[in-house]
Amino acid sequence: METDLNVFDEIYDFIVEKVNQNDFKAIRILISEHIFPDSNRGIQRTILVTLKPIRHLDEICVEFIKLADCLRSTSTHGII
Repeated sequence: METDLNVFDEIYDFIVEKVNQNDFKAIRILISEHIFPDSNRGIQRTILVTLKPIRHLDEICVEFIKLADCLRSTSTHGII
């Protein structure tokens, strides 16, 4: 299934906006919607790359790791 490239921009913009508003609940919900092996890998990567600079924050650390592990588990080489 092909994804419209605008989706990635919208996800990035959404995350940046929510981080600036300190709305980590919305980010956790977004991550939770994509912690499934059959989720779009491009969307999973976009979320991870966008959040990588703040992945250490307690508010998203656990969900970030779960999403990274999910993406890694579907990789043939175990990498993201």
